[in-house]
Amino acid sequence: MADEKFDALVKTLADVKTLVENHVKDSATLDMPKVEKVVKDAIEAERNERVVRKGEPEYVSPVNSPIVKGGVLTSGKYEGKNVRDVALAAWLMTRAHSIMPDKYRKPSDELVKAALTATGAGTGDELVLHGLSPNLWEDVLLDSQIASNLPNKINMPTDPFVLPMGLGDLTWYKGVSVTATTATQLSTGKSTLTCTEQIGEVDWEYDLEEDAIMAVRPIIEARIRKSAAEQIDYFILNADSTDANNINSHDKANATDTKPFLSKGEDGIRHMFQVDNSAMTVDAAGAALSDTHVLSALALMGKYAVNPRDLLMIMDVATYFKGLSNLDGIQTLDKIGNSAVLLTGQVAAYRGIPVVVSSAMHKTEADHFVDDADTGTFGMIAIPNRNMWTVGFKRGITVEADRDIQKRQVMMVISFRIAVASHGGATKSALTHTAGIAHILVA
Repeated sequence: MADEKFDALVKTLADVKTLVENHVKDSATLDMPKVEKVVKDAIEAERNERVVRKGEPEYVSPVNSPIVKGGVLTSGKYEGKNVRDVALAAWLMTRAHSIMPDKYRKPSDELVKAALTATGAGTGDELVLHGLSPNLWEDVLLDSQIASNLPNKINMPTDPFVLPMGLGDLTWYKGVSVTATTATQLSTGKSTLTCTEQIGEVDWEYDLEEDAIMAVRPIIEARIRKSAAEQIDYFILNADSTDANNINSHDKANATDTKPFLSKGEDGIRHMFQVDNSAMTVDAAGAALSDTHVLSALALMGKYAVNPRDLLMIMDVATYFKGLSNLDGIQTLDKIGNSAVLLTGQVAAYRGIPVVVSSAMHKTEADHFVDDADTGTFGMIAIPNRNMWTVGFKRGITVEADRDIQKRQVMMVISFRIAVASHGGATKSALTHTAGIAHILVA
């Protein structure tokens, strides 16, 4: 089945590539938004299949309780039900009744007993925390395309958390017998991870029933997982701590305060080559992407581009199909094998560099930036050395519920706290570990 899913993905991408190539001379007749959706849906379907194949975790049950195997209850009224479905149903109905007892009934005794038996948890919030959040967070990190490709991910013990990332290179000397060597004075530059909270909400507008919640739990969880994974990648790529002339809202004097790209700490990957050291941006000048553009960007990176496997090429769908796929050095998915997409979201490689097509990368205006209306028409490629970036989490996925007294409904709020930081400390204008190519013709 896994091979069939992968083959289907390869065929879809190949068909889309052929379609784009056939419209090269008449690109106005190509519905690029539809092409982007087809590709994103195909990759998402394959990645969802990977999560299913990964399987549900087994839960630790109390002594003398019914056995839980493969995350499924094996006895009682809810025999055969997924533990996560039972836990979520019990928690949500308990929470809903506690805040709106006139509208929502308590969960049945059988449901509460099944949830306690299955998870070994206490009551109330513990049910969903044990049965949903930790495992959902694991799936979110697996689903992310950019974050999953960055090796430096840490759970922050404090917020902010100072990383000693600015350490310089050792100076080496020839050893001389019974003679002390000269110590290297390492640079004291540091980077600071400061978390920004990301929040989403789902409102419940219908009567909650046990069976209904169990039926929709996989849908709810899939939507949360997909959306949270995309938001993690979006923040890593687009974080910008400035209101004025923000790289994601460049046409506005001040970005709206609730925009999710507004960072409370350091800035993301795009900001590094667009603002911090703009000399690291190669301007394609509105022309089609060429190998010269890529080589120019790599040359700017110097020693950081020596090992292609240390790099990433992050781009939007249009840039991939109407830019990179037309270059001779591209290795498409059928050549690099299924391990790439299955594990990292990589769909191709160019000059040995893994290629990640991400919805987090938006098309830009001619000035290389994204305007508030997000109507850009030019492509962009970000090329970070992935070892030079760290992503921190102070809090993983947290699921909470409360009531909206104005609308008389239950609100489920999903949140997490994320930080991103680059190697090099405060002086970023001379950093060369991240480059980009902007103003690429994709129309």
